Amino acid sequence: MTPEQEYCHLFERMYDLCKEQEWGDPGSYARSREIYMAIKFGHQVATTYSGADAFDGDIPLEYKSTIGKKLTATYNASFGSLKSLLMSKQIILISELSLNM
Repeated sequence: MTPEQEYCHLFERMYDLCKEQEWGDPGSYARSREIYMAIKFGHQVATTYSGADAFDGDIPLEYKSTIGKKLTATYNASFGSLKSLLMSKQIILISELSLNM
């Protein structure tokens, strides 16, 4: 298989997989990175484009990423919905994932 044929095969397989899993269009703005990060962090991929990028249980997560020589990714989770337990304080969780791209 040539590199061009392999690329086309993988590209088509990625779309098929996303359709099967209801993850949305991987070609949409940064969606493929969100799916990749959710899998690598062990989160559940969100099935919608608006709102959370992924979930850790029932906690919605937002991912931020930058691309240079490596993809650097961060996710943030707000526990604002647990205000009564946290005495109205908001807690932010941050984790990082660096990938050779």
